[in-house]
Amino acid sequence: MNPELIATVYDLFLSILLFLSIFGFVTWLISASQSSSGHHASNFQISPSAIVTICPLACLLEDAPSTALKGQFYPLATPLMTPLACLLEDAPSTALTGQAYSFSCIVTRTWQEYYRQNLGKPGINYWQWQNFPEVNNVSPELSLLLKLPKPQGSAKAVLENLPQSNDSLLVLKHHQRLAWQQWHNQALRMIDKQALAEIYRVCYQVSWTVVQNQLDPLHEIVSDELQPWWKILGVTSAANSLQVETAYKKLLRRWHPDLNQSPYATEITARLNIAYEQYQQFQALKLENKTLLTKIRQWVKPFKSR
Repeated sequence: MNPELIATVYDLFLSILLFLSIFGFVTWLISASQSSSGHHASNFQISPSAIVTICPLACLLEDAPSTALKGQFYPLATPLMTPLACLLEDAPSTALTGQAYSFSCIVTRTWQEYYRQNLGKPGINYWQWQNFPEVNNVSPELSLLLKLPKPQGSAKAVLENLPQSNDSLLVLKHHQRLAWQQWHNQALRMIDKQALAEIYRVCYQVSWTVVQNQLDPLHEIVSDELQPWWKILGVTSAANSLQVETAYKKLLRRWHPDLNQSPYATEITARLNIAYEQYQQFQALKLENKTLLTKIRQWVKPFKSR
């Protein structure tokens, strides 16, 4: 006989045996609960020891995202547990009554705890949870986040890695920052800055200051060595000395490595200093030209009077 066929039949037999064992356990548990409740089915209660037993089972039987169960267990659990998932589904109180509803409430609490434990952790794609009603009771910030556009590509990767990166470790490439900036701007068009800041704090464990540092347009300006000094300092080419001094000192206070933990702080500070030196050279050249022009006028003046 074909060895592959034997292995397939053996796996099928084990799967059916596992299903029947779990189904029998659930049936026994519900029957025991019914007999203990007597004539008061609406006051159904489960002992703490039973809850400990049910919770792992409920986690297995629930229609979880594929990331929740790893390895061989998820492919095995999915086809086998579908009938039981209907019983344990987190349905509203009008759909399940009596003991079935009480049992399903345990599943709901279990999944809410799962979501809370994973809130703010790296590598979490929150939009996988979008269609699960328990998510709405986990955090207001998470509920609001799931109403925002779903990030794609580089923006998704950046957001998922934010919780494990503080400002001093978060180094982004140009395309990553651009993708994140686009998603960030979309979000700001839908909700206010304070609400978005709370989403970053709760769901991604980063402060608004870190977000501002990373998305500052100065990054793109500094990366271009051909940018003139006035664009780097954020002024116009016709700005007076006071305006240039004020802009330079303000940027320096923000980006100095002693005051800012961003990995770009040293690079940006150096570029600001170069831009200010270029401004000073421009001013010196401007003064020299003005002096030279004055001398030329003085030299030409006698000839004009003749």
